Amino acid sequence: MASTECCAPSRSLIDRLPRFPYLLKGIVFGNDGRALSPWHTTKKNGRRYRYYVPQRDAKEHAGASGLPRLPAAELESAVLDQLRAILRAPNLLGEMLPQAIKLDPTLDEAKITVAMTRLDAIWDQLFPAEQTRIVMLLVEKVIVSPNDLEVRLRANGIERLVLELRPEPVEQHFFTRKKGYATTLVDLKNHKVFDVVLGRSEASLRSYLRRLPGKENVRVIVMDLSETYRRIAQQYFPNAMIVADRFHVIRLVNQHFLKLWQQYDPEGRKNRGLLSLMRRHHWRLSAVQKERLHQYLAQSPVLKALYFAKQQLNGFLTLRMTHRERASKMLPKFLALIRQFEQSPAKALANTLISWLEPIVRMWRFSKSNGITEGFHTKMEMLSRRAYGFRNFENYRLRVLAQCGWNGVINRV
Repeated sequence: MASTECCAPSRSLIDRLPRFPYLLKGIVFGNDGRALSPWHTTKKNGRRYRYYVPQRDAKEHAGASGLPRLPAAELESAVLDQLRAILRAPNLLGEMLPQAIKLDPTLDEAKITVAMTRLDAIWDQLFPAEQTRIVMLLVEKVIVSPNDLEVRLRANGIERLVLELRPEPVEQHFFTRKKGYATTLVDLKNHKVFDVVLGRSEASLRSYLRRLPGKENVRVIVMDLSETYRRIAQQYFPNAMIVADRFHVIRLVNQHFLKLWQQYDPEGRKNRGLLSLMRRHHWRLSAVQKERLHQYLAQSPVLKALYFAKQQLNGFLTLRMTHRERASKMLPKFLALIRQFEQSPAKALANTLISWLEPIVRMWRFSKSNGITEGFHTKMEMLSRRAYGFRNFENYRLRVLAQCGWNGVINRV
């Protein structure tokens, strides 16, 4: 970091300065344990420079702490780079998964992975105040020395952040307790929100969909396994192919498997480390993790058969952009696997897969998913939070379309 030889301002001067946003305010300390205070200066040309100044220098004399006054932009950028590197670490998921599930038993590996990916994707688009709130949630202390920078995380900070970012159902999100849910229509080709409509039932969406122009031009609709939305799509978008969302299908498979595991071994289901291994894809486990898992499964042949059948099923579900000839060859194997589930305790899962067979098989041919919609739901949640909530849905809709909509929005509002 660049240093500047200059006398530090007096404490009274720091107290009299107006406040400006500092991402690390109150959590930056020197290696001697003394805090660094935010400070800024404005040149004659009106340009403002922000710094973090050691309090020891302000109280004693310049250089007493052994640290220069640190440019705020450089220090904040260095801390964010370390923080984002920690969040992207491949071993982080396995370490934090048990703690996150303790805070919310409904979480699983897929939900946490999506939450972490969404945070990294939208970070640069967040307002400084929201960035500051997230940093304060994650970081306990930043320790600066002349040659080093250490970032200490808060206990359960990442897990609590995941709880805030866990995804809602793909096509719907909660608006208010009084007015209930809203449905989000997203243009997956242009990655823009097409519109937001209050309600999620056919009766509440009927008037909007009847007067919606261009319905016959819609070719593909991606959705979760919601029978209500499938009936709506078939009725109002007759020319569109329905494609199941990969994340929700795999999550459904994992949920059925965990329920069966609960029936066969209630005590093993309570083991958080074992739970983490059972949730993951087998091909992502290390050799040590595979050995530990196989030792456990050897005690129950039925559970072992169900586990590897689930892994084989997830192998089919993760395929994408498959050409027609390969998909035709894989379909009989896929159907044979589902028939095996029909003859097993997972019969309910097999019935669901059969009822959604065409939308699920279409996933092999398409790369689009509702991850785009989930990302927009995070942005919409941030919009609502910054506005301290909306009571008027039309105001909320206009704000969403202004921030996340496409160029043609002016023709519809």
